[in-house]
Amino acid sequence: MTHPRVVSHPLVLRQATVLNVQRPTPRLLRVTLGGPELQAFERDGLKLPPFTSPIFDDHIKLIFSSDGNTEAVLPTQNEHGIDWNFSDQLITRDYTPRRFDADLGELDLEFVIHEGGTAVDWALKAQPGDCLWFVGPKSSTVLPENLTHIIFLCDETGLPALARFLEERPSPAAITAIIFIRNNEARISLPLSSGDSLRWVVGNPSDPQIWEEAARSLNLNKDNNPYIFAAGESRALLPLRRYLSRELGLNKHQLNITGYWHITEETQESSRQGLVPVLPESPLPWLAVRAGLQLGLLQELAHGRWRSLTDLAEQLGADLLGLKALCQALAERQILIYKDHQVQLGEAGHLLFDDDHLVEHFLGYHADQFLALLNLHQQIGASKLTSWEQYTGSSLRRQALYNTEVYEELVERAEAIEYVASNLFTASRWADNTEVLVQGPGSLTVAKLYEAQKVKLDVKVLEEEPALSLLRKKWEEEPHSLRVSFTSTWEPVQVAISALSSHAMTNAQLAEHLTEAAKYVQKLILIVEEGTDQLIPHAAEHDLLRYALIGQAQRGEESITLLAHNAGFTTAERSPLGWGLAAYTLSMGEDKSNIS
Repeated sequence: MTHPRVVSHPLVLRQATVLNVQRPTPRLLRVTLGGPELQAFERDGLKLPPFTSPIFDDHIKLIFSSDGNTEAVLPTQNEHGIDWNFSDQLITRDYTPRRFDADLGELDLEFVIHEGGTAVDWALKAQPGDCLWFVGPKSSTVLPENLTHIIFLCDETGLPALARFLEERPSPAAITAIIFIRNNEARISLPLSSGDSLRWVVGNPSDPQIWEEAARSLNLNKDNNPYIFAAGESRALLPLRRYLSRELGLNKHQLNITGYWHITEETQESSRQGLVPVLPESPLPWLAVRAGLQLGLLQELAHGRWRSLTDLAEQLGADLLGLKALCQALAERQILIYKDHQVQLGEAGHLLFDDDHLVEHFLGYHADQFLALLNLHQQIGASKLTSWEQYTGSSLRRQALYNTEVYEELVERAEAIEYVASNLFTASRWADNTEVLVQGPGSLTVAKLYEAQKVKLDVKVLEEEPALSLLRKKWEEEPHSLRVSFTSTWEPVQVAISALSSHAMTNAQLAEHLTEAAKYVQKLILIVEEGTDQLIPHAAEHDLLRYALIGQAQRGEESITLLAHNAGFTTAERSPLGWGLAAYTLSMGEDKSNIS
């Protein structure tokens, strides 16, 4: 099976108008939206592209305000993306476009009726002429071309995606659909084809057991190469994910399992105003989980079987009394279940292994960031070293170049460029160029954007070894139509792009980086992270972490411009991209592309 392909879209803030409201079933509301901003339009001098939703499980982010003043919480629209502004009143909800007709200029959204939901409350009151603000979709997942069998497991919230799939048929593969509903009022007519099968399961869609039982009834195996789409309540999906990935061994490219809602989400969505402040609790639980992973204890219990404490101590070479104390402490947090000197993984413990990224919060680069904060008081005090430098003995930039895990994390974070900067790489912008030098952890993302835009360029990726070898390996893992070469030294070139190199650089390192670039390039596009996207919870804490890592919580226009001028660049033009990112175009007065 080939891998699914992700296609990004420019992030645009749009206002739509309610055209019609229907009730296809007693439990479903369909709201039809229209308006000029579904087409290409202009706002504040920006030319913005038309709305698009090519794939059945796209999602858009609806924007509401807890005090009813939605316009006060809207994100800022930039040429290339959006920046969220911090607000206690901001509420967002993700919904799947049920239907989009570009010719008619109509967009359908469907809302499952339940009590206490912000989006549902709006839909229940919606009348023709009402307005709705939204952003997205940011990307679409294109299915592999060679699928033979697709399985849908969903509750009512996943029905819009399933119904749209069956109507549009983006794949000719046969469909097996199992839909979990609370009662028969939720049933809808679906356009099945020959070879498809459909089963309605009446029960509690929040019950994890019915999801796993349904999947087991299909007698799946990885040799049949099924592609599985599942959408429902987040926690109800955990045993299903565990069964498919851990027990059956299906790889992540065969699974599209998404928590569309959380059982407590709507009851806890009130404004933060009026809540009683709570001091942070002890870091001891985090350290206990880290110790359990470092010992290999949690990995030994990952398959869910009861194990004797004595046997575990012998196998791990651990002190029995210490291991017992650790297990009892982890049991208090539901990481483990402890009974009669026997232990097994608890519900919270299973969460660690159901999500590929959760373990990373306790080991490796993520954990090192947390531990480096123990030196924060010294950095804020008199020390000239960052907290990271004091903890690791070297700068984050140096660590990234020689530590694959750290550099891969930077590469993953740099993928944000794809969603907010795609307009930078359209063919029309690069018609006068034949080659470009791209540097930094975002190099491959930039190369893929050129490839997607069918820009005819020779792209050369620049990075120091051994990080350069990692980039080369990642690029060569998949087939590409764009020709890319790799180098570890600067070369004379008309245009170069520094793609989030500064994320791991102190100001001194960034100054050195710019000074070196100024020797070889006529124009440098510097893509930087100026601050944290305000939609991220506790954004100020992320800025504090950046300070601990590189000595800069935020890098503003004044700082970047000064560094650029000191390096020899004569101009610095700033373009906000969105999500806290910006692009600076740094220019020189002398053409250096012919320097020998």
